[in-house]
Amino acid sequence: ALIDAYDPGRRLAFIHESFGKVATVCQEILARRADPAPPARLAYPVDQQASICRNLIHRMGYDVDEPRGNLSVSSHPFCRRVGRREVWLTNRYDEHNFLPALMTIIHEGGHGRYYQNLPLNLADDW
Repeated sequence: ALIDAYDPGRRLAFIHESFGKVATVCQEILARRADPAPPARLAYPVDQQASICRNLIHRMGYDVDEPRGNLSVSSHPFCRRVGRREVWLTNRYDEHNFLPALMTIIHEGGHGRYYQNLPLNLADDW
């Protein structure tokens, strides 16, 4: 409803395309499981979680490689623009429960993808 005010020139089709990619990746992950309903907690080592999160945001369209992108660890996840197209993301991990890291990286990855792909004439407006 506010796309014209906050992202002039962008159309609703872009939003549908962006979230369609996220939905496709999530559906592929769930399809690989024998039981499509995820358990309340998914315990994985932190390095595996970080690898899955990095792969997911890459497939969402976020450029994870420097100089455009970066994925680090912090106690409070965030997305930070440090240049016209350079966007850093952070995430936190709990080896006993992967779901918060997964949901957080989808959220922060969406911000990162948006900022990395702003038209150049709008990228300077920050």
